[in-house]
Amino acid sequence: SLEEPPDALQNQMPDRVPYRWQALLSRPSTIPQSRQLNDLAEIILSVGKVQRAEELLRRFIETYPKLALELWIRLLELYREQDKQTEFEILSMMLNRNFNVECVPWETVQSAEYMEMTLQLLPHIRDRVDSTWGHPECLDYLLRLLLNNRNGERHGFSLAVTKEILILIDLIAAEADGRKVSA
Repeated sequence: SLEEPPDALQNQMPDRVPYRWQALLSRPSTIPQSRQLNDLAEIILSVGKVQRAEELLRRFIETYPKLALELWIRLLELYREQDKQTEFEILSMMLNRNFNVECVPWETVQSAEYMEMTLQLLPHIRDRVDSTWGHPECLDYLLRLLLNNRNGERHGFSLAVTKEILILIDLIAAEADGRKVSA
């Protein structure tokens, strides 16, 4: 199940991870194991071992469903590239249950409104980010946006908006670490 860690990990994981910790846990660039796993998956893909790369990503997600949103997105992309609609749709529903991300449709959405949806078109979010940028509450707010899905009851953000939020989180983390981020 993607909603609970395996029994062996149950006793090691807290019931609720504080949002400040989730900043570190939610991004592959800040989790060495997840960064290494993502890099390894890309190397495996480069030599044509798609099924093995999918398995690596799937196992990490099954073990740590609330961590590394980018790995979820990468696995969705792999399923689409391999024309695995059933796996894609199941993972999309699970993604929605674990994060505030919409159930991604298998069919490519062509409406102009959907394709142009950005944070700039969500003034309440844009204004909050603008007013808190440079303060710790900005990171907390961005993480809550992605992590608080009210147990899958929210429709969730589109992948485009989700990726924008992840870029902002990267920028904040980079500022804190004194490093540059490539978007």
